[in-house]
Amino acid sequence: MGEEKKVSRRDYLKYTGAAIGGLVVGGALGYLLKPAEVIEKTATVTIPGVEKTVTVTAPGVEKTVTKTISFTEITTTPIIKPGKISFMNMGGIATDILNEIVADFKKKFPGSDVLLDNVPHAQGHEKYLTLFKGGTPPDVGYFLDIWVPEFAEMDALVALDEFLGPTEWKKVADEFIGNSEDVCLWKGKHYAIPMYYSTRAMLYRKDKLEEVGFKIPNKDEWSYEMLYEAVKAIHKPEVGFYGFGMPLKDPKHTLRVFCQLGWPKGVELLDEKGKPVFNTQEAIDTLEYLVSLKPYSQPGAETYNEGDVYTLLYGGKLGFFVAGGAYTVLYIEKNYPELRPKIDYALPPKGKAGHKILQIADVLVMFNACKNKELAWEFMKYWIDPDWRLKLDQFIGFMPLTYGEASKPFFQTDFWKFWVEIGDKYGKFFPIWPWWPEIQSIIASGIASAWMGEKKPEDAIKYAYDESIKVYEKWIK
Repeated sequence: MGEEKKVSRRDYLKYTGAAIGGLVVGGALGYLLKPAEVIEKTATVTIPGVEKTVTVTAPGVEKTVTKTISFTEITTTPIIKPGKISFMNMGGIATDILNEIVADFKKKFPGSDVLLDNVPHAQGHEKYLTLFKGGTPPDVGYFLDIWVPEFAEMDALVALDEFLGPTEWKKVADEFIGNSEDVCLWKGKHYAIPMYYSTRAMLYRKDKLEEVGFKIPNKDEWSYEMLYEAVKAIHKPEVGFYGFGMPLKDPKHTLRVFCQLGWPKGVELLDEKGKPVFNTQEAIDTLEYLVSLKPYSQPGAETYNEGDVYTLLYGGKLGFFVAGGAYTVLYIEKNYPELRPKIDYALPPKGKAGHKILQIADVLVMFNACKNKELAWEFMKYWIDPDWRLKLDQFIGFMPLTYGEASKPFFQTDFWKFWVEIGDKYGKFFPIWPWWPEIQSIIASGIASAWMGEKKPEDAIKYAYDESIKVYEKWIK
């Protein structure tokens, strides 16, 4: 598919063409990260003047053995203390599989339990802030990647390097597709582990394009001009069908669309030091292009989040959404099978910077307030265990997190190879800085003001840049 990133974690062909090799690597990862087996062992303990048979709990024992051991041997055996830990899920993701994980966890660690809670995605950031400031955060939390530096700076999170040393982290990180380790790091420490991974591409109604005689290009050959003409050609508001989907209600959803169209044009949001740098002609051009699509978009975009745009797509009322995910296609296949043959996917338009697409890695974190960190870590490891990962991704429709997982038969289809390849070759994450969530909201506000006709695109970009610089300077003082 054309040009690649200058540096790739692993050549894509290594997993598509060598499934056996991938399984071996995946197996090694599984061995490294496998939740500790806790099996009771009966041992005869000899203490001066006392001989007594006791039951001890230790990881890694495969059978019951009776032997005489010293007191020192018992006291130095690492033991995970049973107890209760709490986990905050978001959006009710994978509730069925989560319940299976909890059941398996309780079996492995008798006497332990996981207290489950859930918060809607839109309320997640505020909920975590409130709980942390109130001194009652969960032990383990489902986070968006962009929140990690902010909470790490507040000393809210555990640096997970105490559980995996540099060598182990390297083994794990080299397996992640799309440099997913990057979103877990802040100031050289790992404050998270990747939980779910996805890439974004363009979803469109190929049947509507065929009806109007539009010649559909190959998946990596769309241009900005082609997209504009295609959206315009199939827009039929008189029958409730809209050419282009635009979400303005949630800042991160707005930025997803802007970046899908702006990154290929050469737009950069923050530099390597986290300073805003989007006061450029490329950013103005992107916003002008985006606003040019408004006449062919759904009315009331300011009331739409990404889920609402998907609802239009599911209802057969939308032609294009440039920031769709693989799971969206699978959801349509499962719930709207008659619609699936009419939907296709492709890379967004290619610009002077080549192909660039958004990749997202939701993550797991542990809060410093956790009283039983060793037990909490054992729970977190389920999300990087190869067998449980596959089960989770198959259930949700998310992409494989590792090359080992991607080599499994389930992912050996043209559909999955496309979505994995674009992340490995062209993927970019949102900036990972403590001030990014605030700057993201400012940029989204500027985009919305141009879309609504309140500001010219160049004025909207200048406004967003000036306000973002203020935020940046406030943080670095």
